[in-house]
Amino acid sequence: MPGVIAKETIEEIRRHSDLVAVVESYFPLQKRGDDFWACCPFHREKTPSFKVSPSHQSFYCFGCKKTGDVFHFVMDRESTDFPTAVRLLARRAGIPVPETEPDLPGAAGQPRDPQLSKDRVLEVLGAASTWYREQLHAPSGEPARRYLAERGLDDNTVALFGLGYSPDSWDALLSWAARRRFPPDLLAAAGLVVAGEGGAGNRPYDRFRGRLMFPIWDELGRVVGFSARILDKEAKAAKYVNTPETVAFHKGRLLYGLHLARPSFRTRGAALICEGQLDTIACHRAGLTHAVAPQGTAFTEVQARLLTHYTEEVIFAFDADEAGRKAAVRSLQTAFDAGLRARVVTLPEGEDPDSIFRRAGAEALQGVMAAGADAFDYLFGQLVGEHDVRTPQGRDAVVHGVLALVMRIPKPVVRSTYCQWLAHRLGLNEAAVFEALRSLQRAEARRGGNAPDAAAAQPPVARTSPADTSAAENALRHLFDLALWFGPLAHQLAANENLTPERMGDSPVEKALLLVLARTVEDAWQGAGTQIAALDVGRDPVVAEILGRSEFPALPKDKESPQYTRALAKLTQAATDCLCTLERERRDRRLREIQTLLEAPTAPDDIATLMAEYQDLVRRNQKP
Repeated sequence: MPGVIAKETIEEIRRHSDLVAVVESYFPLQKRGDDFWACCPFHREKTPSFKVSPSHQSFYCFGCKKTGDVFHFVMDRESTDFPTAVRLLARRAGIPVPETEPDLPGAAGQPRDPQLSKDRVLEVLGAASTWYREQLHAPSGEPARRYLAERGLDDNTVALFGLGYSPDSWDALLSWAARRRFPPDLLAAAGLVVAGEGGAGNRPYDRFRGRLMFPIWDELGRVVGFSARILDKEAKAAKYVNTPETVAFHKGRLLYGLHLARPSFRTRGAALICEGQLDTIACHRAGLTHAVAPQGTAFTEVQARLLTHYTEEVIFAFDADEAGRKAAVRSLQTAFDAGLRARVVTLPEGEDPDSIFRRAGAEALQGVMAAGADAFDYLFGQLVGEHDVRTPQGRDAVVHGVLALVMRIPKPVVRSTYCQWLAHRLGLNEAAVFEALRSLQRAEARRGGNAPDAAAAQPPVARTSPADTSAAENALRHLFDLALWFGPLAHQLAANENLTPERMGDSPVEKALLLVLARTVEDAWQGAGTQIAALDVGRDPVVAEILGRSEFPALPKDKESPQYTRALAKLTQAATDCLCTLERERRDRRLREIQTLLEAPTAPDDIATLMAEYQDLVRRNQKP
């Protein structure tokens, strides 16, 4: 996974990435007035409601309410996360992105020589991938071509997945690299050669020899390593050899085919997790283009978190053998810990996606993959097959096995529903199942785990804010609108002592309003909309709608004209009315609080003080 990108670099990329130009690289826009319009790319529509504002460098759809800046657009369009969107835009703008690599297990002792930097490693890996592809079509690549023909892999598939061949030689790659002036220490840093003992003595030698080469890409589509399959069935060597941990290749962070599958996550609504490269390729050939594979059967926490950037659900399609079933159960827990929903496909015994596709074709594989079971149905079936539920001990084992997954669900209502479902399936008292869940939660808490506990299941205490009523909500909405779109009003409101973080609540509109006022105080009012659009608060539907347009008419351009003065006066009065509404709401809330205090046992002196405050608030409310 790429390292940290400096804020200064991000801002430079933003300055060089005009939103209109970026959007028009995907589809045409039509200019209307100062803005540009098109049919929204994020939902189906016949009438254009997708607006791009050059002045704010933001977009807004009046249909689906999506909004944001250039980074949000690329994230949504490419179904990717923020760092990847930054790198895509950097590549488009021709801006280098220096990366700070975190310290990684297995990467200790990696040389820090600039000639062995990640950029140089990626360069040689990309060049090696091209060379391996060329070797596939050379005379020496005949064993690999024969294997691909036996597997039924056509030329288009071979090209799409960049398959290649490593010659059965100790130094073929080394010789090629020497001609290209790639030094041996760079090849070693990229994991392409081994320095040590063997058939080549103590000299460096090619790591991959006589194997079918699968390039492994990162989420940006850059080659970061290889998985190499043996072709000689009689050879006494590992079936697969992978690139070791390097500055570019981190096995537990990569998903095979992610850059190809990512666009399909949205249309399919899930990511399909297979066991290996050939299974992934078979799924893509069958039209299941949302398929990816971890590097090995272990689905890691980092891979799960990576997928949360693109989808909310995963479907596991591991082999039907014991190892595959155990991997599926472990993977369910990993997925739930990351907040992903999950299903599991039960493959026919002795089959995998590749064998199903080769034996029965695309439609058969699609049918198998469409029959995925709910995570809990699958887990329940596996546990019932392992334990005798006719005995108390067997039921207890099944209950604890299922609840180990249930307790990872963050939403208490969903957890409760599955507890009731489990009690019904086993004919148990619901109270017993809930008690078993609480016992597991307490044990997890003692171990320092992250399972939701009983306290987390309680409804949160509501925070009282000025936006408790619809009148206050409308007032805040209008104040945000006025501050965002009208500079003179923003300066007036920024000086108001009632619009401070201490007196405001934490609703999205209030947060957005405070951001505008803060930027106004810093003499940066014009950049407030762009900043808000880039933050999570900018995704709130109400905030997003106001970012897209104002409910108030624009001020005349001639600031010296009577029309401008009258229009500004109307806007100022609107702001004043909103402030009065908020102040009245605050007084009403305090009146309710005093009534509650007076109904409880209270000291005489406190009663007198509260009554005086109460009467003063009533008098102030009675004033026009």
